[in-house]
Amino acid sequence: MSLPARLCVATTCPACAAPLDVVEGASSARCGHCGNRLLFPGRRRVLTYLVRPEIEAAHALAVARAAAPGARDPELCLLPYYRYTAQELRWDWPPTRPGDDGAEPDANRVPQLAERAIERNFLACAWDGLGLYSLGVRTTALRLELLRTDTLPAEARVVAAEISAADGLAHALRVTSPELLAHRAVLCGVLSLVYFPFWIVSLGTAATCRFAIVDAVTGALVSAEGPPSLRERLATSAAPAVTPIEPRVLICPNCGWELPEDADHVVFFCAQCQRAWSLADSRLEPVAHTVARQPAGCAGAVQHHPMWLVDVADAPPALRRIAVPAFRHRTLRLVLTLATLLTRKHPEPPSAESAPADAAGAYLDRDDALAVARFVATGIDAGRAASLALGEPRLVWWPFERLVGSLREPYTRFALPVNSVVEAPVAVSMARR
Repeated sequence: MSLPARLCVATTCPACAAPLDVVEGASSARCGHCGNRLLFPGRRRVLTYLVRPEIEAAHALAVARAAAPGARDPELCLLPYYRYTAQELRWDWPPTRPGDDGAEPDANRVPQLAERAIERNFLACAWDGLGLYSLGVRTTALRLELLRTDTLPAEARVVAAEISAADGLAHALRVTSPELLAHRAVLCGVLSLVYFPFWIVSLGTAATCRFAIVDAVTGALVSAEGPPSLRERLATSAAPAVTPIEPRVLICPNCGWELPEDADHVVFFCAQCQRAWSLADSRLEPVAHTVARQPAGCAGAVQHHPMWLVDVADAPPALRRIAVPAFRHRTLRLVLTLATLLTRKHPEPPSAESAPADAAGAYLDRDDALAVARFVATGIDAGRAASLALGEPRLVWWPFERLVGSLREPYTRFALPVNSVVEAPVAVSMARR
């Protein structure tokens, strides 16, 4: 599965106050010092981060004077960027052949599956023409921290975010190659606001002089053509948009048992009291679930993995119950193949009385499950998929046979490579300075 780069977020453990690095967008982590499992709330909220400056004012002034000897009075500014990461699934029509105007239907022209990681960074204010459109290659080296007003860099001016979160999300979700798109699903989207530091250096003493912009992390001269009109917008500092969240110990709200941590899980399963919990904003909410009974004759030991089932009223048999595997797998095509086979066959195993074996959490919530369900339906019957009235997803722990090198779904007999199931997210970060 194609995944976007994950930045490193520096924070502290709420239990022992030790430094703690977690991956961007993580729902949970384990403290390497005290061993506590921690929950990071804020699911589907726009979290606000800060990138700390690495370059001092004297260094920035020297860089600006290399371009203009009259440079003076460097001032630290924090510019807001929206950052959006997600996974995109698409059904794309193949390009038409040269000379084909599309007037005649082509039965052999069917949508093709495509997947990609979405990673977009763009300014949240209208500072056009200065080469500041994106965080660019800096995303391979940045360290973020949750923004707090009491830890802002001294005397830093905060530039206001002029684009709303809704407009920022719409910009991030803009469609590429819309003429080829049949349908798409965007999963696990995370929208953040990142304040990035720049040194603004005057290139003269007059009020109409231009100014230089120096990257306060790398020390690079970004532009020496800052227009005087933008200086007026720096006259007053705006209050930063802060999203307060407090990490806390990850325990079952019902029995107090430790829940297993995984950075991508949004549904957790308690092995002690057999309850499931979904991360919603800053809360763990109970999720009703059942355990599907394994058929007779399973060849190997059974493991249970999360599956969302979406019932569709008044649909043809092939779309009456759409199966959405909610565990991560490196090969997305195999997961979608399994979803399609289960949807077409729609087995109805009775519920088991026993607890699920080796149950793991889910990385798709109900909203993502509905998006995948419609995507699977489009692959089965593109003409009907858009009009289907999807029901509320139901969480089921589905049995899989553990064989040598594979996990086999017992009702379709479809096997997935076992070493590709449940991959861990990777953070991209600098060494701690």
